[in-house]
Amino acid sequence: MGKINWSTIDTYRELKTKDGQSLLSKLLNSYTEKVFEELTSIKQSNQKEDFDSTGKIAHKLKSSSGNLGLQSVYEDLNKIEVLSCEPSSNTKNEITELLNSIEVDINEVLPCIRDTL
Repeated sequence: MGKINWSTIDTYRELKTKDGQSLLSKLLNSYTEKVFEELTSIKQSNQKEDFDSTGKIAHKLKSSSGNLGLQSVYEDLNKIEVLSCEPSSNTKNEITELLNSIEVDINEVLPCIRDTL
């Protein structure tokens, strides 16, 4: 499907808030304000090998990422959530790699979406 689910973006682009603002713009601003803080929390819990917390935070962020059409971010957060449920000796490293990929994708896709507003 690619990194962005454009049909989701198109749906939000058509919607306005009660005061006439772009709903997509409002959602993107809210997401941007908290996404890196949440990723930092995932990194910290992963470093401590607190996979229960890692999975819970990933689940929360996965939902908001999917709702915004950030498909690749959603998929990687889902992988983190699954890995957190059944940790192995390599879970910490696998989650670290996924987090690196997520950060790259977020920094790539958010500007692309903003350019369509």
